[in-house]
Amino acid sequence: VISVEAEEVLRNHYVGIRETHRSRKRLSTKSGGAGSSVPITVRQLEAVIRIAESLAKMQLCYEATAEHVAEAIRLFKVSTLNAASTGELPGDLSSLGSDQIREVQAVEEQIKRRVPIGSTVPQKKILDEFVALQGYSQFSVRKALQVLLNRGEIRYSNQQKLVQRIH
Repeated sequence: VISVEAEEVLRNHYVGIRETHRSRKRLSTKSGGAGSSVPITVRQLEAVIRIAESLAKMQLCYEATAEHVAEAIRLFKVSTLNAASTGELPGDLSSLGSDQIREVQAVEEQIKRRVPIGSTVPQKKILDEFVALQGYSQFSVRKALQVLLNRGEIRYSNQQKLVQRIH
């Protein structure tokens, strides 16, 4: 349960983030840059609510207050938004060595050749084929899939058992 004041704090935060993102995206598009993804999803908003409710329970409070929501938002920003702004995301290659980057990029290209646009392949088949038959590391194959997912070139279905090439 969340208080009315806490709902208002949460609503203002959510709307504020989305407004800031829209204005940045407009500026980026006008200056020739590509727009980035949505900075906060409904699922993430629900996670912030669950964190606020958990904080309230830890203090043996029946309902989450504006203070609980503020702390949940702070935790969200520290963990998620900071990771996004520094590029420390699952598909980010900046923390890898040059050999690993080359291998991940090679796997990406091979996946694009192996999985035609519009087709669906079991993820296990891709992993087996690239690791056992082509000698790539499982890490590189998973990282390449993550990069392709982040770029919107593939999507998962059936609880990540199937990989569909969409772009």
